[in-house]
Amino acid sequence: MNNIPLIGGCFHCTTNVTFFLKFQFTSARRLVWGNVHFYFARTSFVALFAQITFLATLLLVWLSLLPVMMQVKVLLVPLCLLLASLAGVCSLGPKNISVEANEMVALQCNGAENQSGAKVIWTSPNTKERELSSDMSSAEQRQAGVLLYGRSLVILSANVSHQGNYSCSLRHNRTSMSQTWFRLRVYTTQSREYEEKPTYPTTCYIPESCTLYCPDANTPDVATPNITSNGVIWQKEGESMLNHEDSITYLSVEENHHGVYICTRSYLYLDQTYNMTFKAVLDVRPNNKSEKSAVIILPNDGDVVHVDLGSSVVIPCKAATFSDHDSLFWLSGDSFVDEDKSLPFFSNITSETNRERKIIINSLIIKKVTKELLSKNYTCKLDSEDRPSTFVTITLAQKARPSYASLAAGIVCTVMAMVLMTVIYVKFKINITLLLRDTLGCHRNASDGKSYDAFLMCYKNNTDAGLNEEDRDLLEKVLEEKFGYSLCLYDRDVPPGKGMCLRYT
Repeated sequence: MNNIPLIGGCFHCTTNVTFFLKFQFTSARRLVWGNVHFYFARTSFVALFAQITFLATLLLVWLSLLPVMMQVKVLLVPLCLLLASLAGVCSLGPKNISVEANEMVALQCNGAENQSGAKVIWTSPNTKERELSSDMSSAEQRQAGVLLYGRSLVILSANVSHQGNYSCSLRHNRTSMSQTWFRLRVYTTQSREYEEKPTYPTTCYIPESCTLYCPDANTPDVATPNITSNGVIWQKEGESMLNHEDSITYLSVEENHHGVYICTRSYLYLDQTYNMTFKAVLDVRPNNKSEKSAVIILPNDGDVVHVDLGSSVVIPCKAATFSDHDSLFWLSGDSFVDEDKSLPFFSNITSETNRERKIIINSLIIKKVTKELLSKNYTCKLDSEDRPSTFVTITLAQKARPSYASLAAGIVCTVMAMVLMTVIYVKFKINITLLLRDTLGCHRNASDGKSYDAFLMCYKNNTDAGLNEEDRDLLEKVLEEKFGYSLCLYDRDVPPGKGMCLRYT
């Protein structure tokens, strides 16, 4: 083995050449710088030596033109371009993918969809030097435990033998155009990696609407032949849920919705079911943002303020804010209302602050209301740091004049009602009195404790024009028994020797 020194390093003249100038050829056609991998087509040692010599010269020129602090940052760009021109490929390090044992996983070859006519070639650890491509028969693919379609390599049921490094390359006319590397790790439920299973977090705020989606990372293409989706099964911390959609939606999320959700995607391939399990974490938080947003407290949008022509009026606009940079001001139409007190109308700003918030009051002061001012719209605008500007628009309206016609009509109706009631009372006084006495117990008491409607006293008369004894008895019975009058009879109700001072209705 011959060593040829070059720029502080050496070449080992074998099929795998190593160049110690920050770079290292780890295998045929692959150059590693840090965690960056470059891939070359196989070539002769002389051509390779010439290419690297030319590359080193260009790098020295490039570094001499750049400041010292910028050398590391920009070194990768020209290097990647030059190496890509040599081999047609520039690729970053492998993509790490973890999958649970006995579950499905799909590897997607980047860039294949943009290369028409290119053939996708896969290599895997369990196929050793054998390359996988869509030219393989279905039986060969089943034997390898994979399914090839387009730019996808689908491993139907991953196990330890599938663990390792994978690569996919695009070839056109036997020329490699690009290459992508994967590092697949297969873990079991008892392994430490299971506890470190990738999670897909979602944050929602109480009581807003919240949608939790089942991840679709490394899932097979929907157009893959013979593979059909068999739905999604959701579980929340071991509890089964009835939802079988790709997402769960809470119209008003609550604190008890917080937790770890397991969604299992099920696929059917040749009468066999294969699963993919994902862990989605829903983080439910209080909506502190909405509670601490600046807001206009009053007036309400669309309010109408009733005023008198010629009078003065003060219209306050009050807002609650949480920042000293928030501002509150009035607009008359599209013009700002100034604070100049010499104007017909102006604004006056005051504020008060407590520990939680700041109250800003901007009052619109109109010295004298005119018809011209009634035709304008007045807008209170709040500019805040934490939310878009908010507006409240009000209008002025003249107060309605009092109606004297209705007052006069009311007075006339009242007088007429009083006159009518007086006439009815005079006309039916006795009937009303009897009705009140019988129904409500309203009566007057005489000095002997009895109540009377009339005092009846008859004296003897020998002429035929007077009432005889029979007529008097009939009169008393008719008045008392038929009409219900209470009579005070001299010879019956006045005690002997007592006075005749009686009260009667």
